[in-house]
Amino acid sequence: MRLNATVALTTAFGICVTLTGIQTSPAAPGKVVLKLIKKPATAAAVVRGKELAETNGCNSCHSATYGGKKGFSPSIRATGITKKYTLKTWERVLNTGIAEDGKPVKKPMPTYHMAAKDSAPLYAYLKTLK
Repeated sequence: MRLNATVALTTAFGICVTLTGIQTSPAAPGKVVLKLIKKPATAAAVVRGKELAETNGCNSCHSATYGGKKGFSPSIRATGITKKYTLKTWERVLNTGIAEDGKPVKKPMPTYHMAAKDSAPLYAYLKTLK
């Protein structure tokens, strides 16, 4: 599946922006404000993440759709393991090989020693996959 810049930006924005709710502004009572707590991923980050997924061969273990292989590897799409992993946890797993529970990831998952500048776009891309 090829993503054009508009689709990637729209998808990234929709996924990565979290609204904490609608509140009234104390400075202007009655005025509705939306409070953003996350910076949206850019279209470039999503495209870079797709390139990294392909370059690192994530699909060789996690399937062509990144939905995992039963009994072998988990889904790494937005509805899979990336649903439970925060960006910080994701970065730790790809940099150190240490999972959320503090234990090494199961083999054959390699430790990539991937820097945050690469693991964050990969995470952003995988979050666009349902």
